[in-house]
Formats: sequence, structure tokens, C-alpha cells
Amino acid sequence: MAEKPSIAEMLRRTSDQLKRIRKHVANGGHVDQMQEVDALVGLAKEMADRQLAGLESPADETIALCKTVTMQRTERSTASS
Repeated sequence: MAEKPSIAEMLRRTSDQLKRIRKHVANGGHVDQMQEVDALVGLAKEMADRQLAGLESPADETIALCKTVTMQRTERSTASS
């Protein structure tokens, strides 16, 4: 049976995957959506950090994530108006 990768290795792999995703989004002509991709990646990182620290339950994280995404969308809509 294969050995489970360390957390550090999983984070390195995730970072590499995110770099490839960002490159594909940009190369696909969706540069205008990069801000939203970066915001979602930042939110995912924050959720992972909090869960690793044991500060909040997954349900609390979901509520916080929804509130943050809603606020960011409102800010973007206001800024583009």
C-alpha cells in the first residue's frame, strides 16, 4: 500500500495545481476572471488554515465563506458601476 503523502507534500502539489489552473484561465482568455479565481483561492486557504487550527467547525466555515463571497461580489459590483 502506498504511503500517505505528508501535509507539506500535499500543499506543494496543491500549489502546483493552482499555478497550472491560473495559467489555463489566463491563457483561455479569461484574464478578467482572475480576480475572482484569486479571491476564491484565498478563501479556500483561509478555510484550510482555520480548520487546521481547529478554530471553527466546518459548518461555521461554510457560513463565513458564503458571507465573504457575497461581500466580495457586492464590492466588485459597486466598483464596476
